[in-house]
This record gives sequence, structure tokens and C-alpha cells, in this order.
Amino acid sequence: MQLENIKLIYLDPPFGSKREDKFYGATENFEEYLDYMRVRLEKLKTFMHPDGANIIVHIDQKASHYIKVMMDGVFGRENFLNHIVWCYTGPSVVKAYLPRKHDDLLWYGVGDYTFNQETISYQAKLKVGGNTSWNPDKKGTEEEYLAKGKKLEDWWVDIPSLCRNEKEKRETKYPTQKPLKLMSRIIKMFSNEGDTVYDPFMGSGSFLHAAIELNRQALGSDISDKAITLATERLSKIAK
Repeated sequence: MQLENIKLIYLDPPFGSKREDKFYGATENFEEYLDYMRVRLEKLKTFMHPDGANIIVHIDQKASHYIKVMMDGVFGRENFLNHIVWCYTGPSVVKAYLPRKHDDLLWYGVGDYTFNQETISYQAKLKVGGNTSWNPDKKGTEEEYLAKGKKLEDWWVDIPSLCRNEKEKRETKYPTQKPLKLMSRIIKMFSNEGDTVYDPFMGSGSFLHAAIELNRQALGSDISDKAITLATERLSKIAK
């Protein structure tokens, strides 16, 4: 595998400086954090397949607008495709503002990038004022129409975040771990079987776990020795 032939890069980096990301804040202040991210994004660009590739940055609301402008400069504003909002829910104790219950996924496709459209179950009003809105030609049944599903949109509400007592998270105890279902969706939509995919902030290895199960060539790295040990042990179990 060559680093210059990666078809999909997915990164879930620190969400800000040490003041803003209590788990893995990267720098002492936000200005340094932006420099930190720029250096890494510029380097990642050199790893993308020359024919075309996707890169997706998983970030939160405090930094997403800054990272979006930065990525416009690094990857080309014309290559921006979607600002995907991953929504989830759960209890909250905040009283000064609305509970923050979504993350942002910034997707850029460069060159001949891969996109495999996903469909999900249809959820909408099928009748308005007594008239059907789902089938103006009255061909087929309502059940058949629903079975076709609809194209997945740029807001995802069907994949919950992980609870600490779920097996998937209980085995790793990694605080910022993302669901395998979310990782699998990203891999299937933005790469094909046999492609090389890369997670430069691999953490507990969820992206690599999903990639291997979906027959991708998976690469990962992390600055944390704990993360490398955890991900290595996890992936060894999959290999067995």
C-alpha cells in the first residue's frame, strides 16, 4: 500500500484547543489549533490518489466554520460537496444554551471521487388534504413506494451515538469513540471494495474495524501510544 494512493481519508481530530476539547485538546489556544489543523490537512492532501479521492473531516460546531474555510483553501472550494450533520440525542445538564447534539462532517471530493448513493426508509407525509402526495400517477401501492426508500440526505438522524454501557464502547472505554454503523456508512458511500482508506486520528480503531470488515485496505495512525495499542489489539481480534 502506498500513501499516495488513498481513495478515502476520514479524520476525527481534536475538536479544539485544550480549553475547548476536554478529552484530546491539541494546543494551548484556538489560533494554534488552526495552525495545527492546517499543517495536517496540507500533508493529507499529498496522500490522496492522483485520479481522485474523498476527504471527510469530522468536527464540532465550535470549529467547523473555520475548518470549512481552511479546507476550501487546501482542497479547493469547488470540491466542497456536503456539510453533513450527524444528529444524536441524550440527556443534558446545560442551562445556559440549547444542548449541543450534533457533529459536522465536511466532505470534499477531488477529481474522480467515489460516491455510492445510499437509500434509507422513507419517512414523510404520504397524504395531504386527502390526496396522495407519494404517487401522482397512481401506479403501484403505498407499500411498494415506501419499500423503495429515499436518497440519504445531508442530515443523519438514524445512527445514535454510543452509550458507555454498550458492548462496542464497553470493550474499549475510549471516550470519543464513534459508532461502527457510522463508520460503515462513510466507508461504503465514499469508497469501493479494495480501495485504500486512511484514518490519521484512529483512536480506538473503529474506522479501521469497519474498513476491514468491508474489504478495504485500511491504514491508521495516532500520536497516542494508548490508542495504537488499543487499536492493534482490537484489529488483531478481527483478523482471528
